[in-house]
Amino acid sequence: QRIGGETLRTAFDAYSRWIPSRYVDVEKKPTAWSATQTRQIAFMRRILPDCDLGELDAERIEEMIEILRLRPKGETGKTVSVSWTQNCIKQFRHFLRWLNKSSEFEWKRPTDLELSRVRIPLTVEEKSARGRSAQVQTYSPDELKALWNHGSPFQRLLLLLALNCGFGRAEVASLEVADVHLRQKHPHE
Repeated sequence: QRIGGETLRTAFDAYSRWIPSRYVDVEKKPTAWSATQTRQIAFMRRILPDCDLGELDAERIEEMIEILRLRPKGETGKTVSVSWTQNCIKQFRHFLRWLNKSSEFEWKRPTDLELSRVRIPLTVEEKSARGRSAQVQTYSPDELKALWNHGSPFQRLLLLLALNCGFGRAEVASLEVADVHLRQKHPHE
């Protein structure tokens, strides 16, 4: 049955507009997580084939999950990472739950849809990296010295946060001015 010309892309667009209103901080501003989810939806909108929502049955949904599972190429032309793939599949499943509840669309989850665990294939390099004891790429002291000597003040700050605090991208992105206490005792001391 056709559902009034509603397509997967229009549903993705509506979901992208909904995300920033749902994932906000106490000041009602969209969080960094909101921006990440929006990027994931934009990726899926570009990768997954458009269809009428009336055609979005269990078989079609499984085909779309399979497209994501096989790690398509990203904007850079490289195959996307395993973690990006896992997060996109989770996001697609969350999108389906949202779509099922949305009053904006008539689509309802197919009764025969059973979402099972998805195994994401690894490249030969990724498999061998998992077998090694030291999976994290590290810099030698000479490389760190070169990065420090040639880095801008901001890049040096990122180096210090990574080395001394274990910060990765997500921690740096979520760091706020109120979290930094320079030349003063920590408020919870």
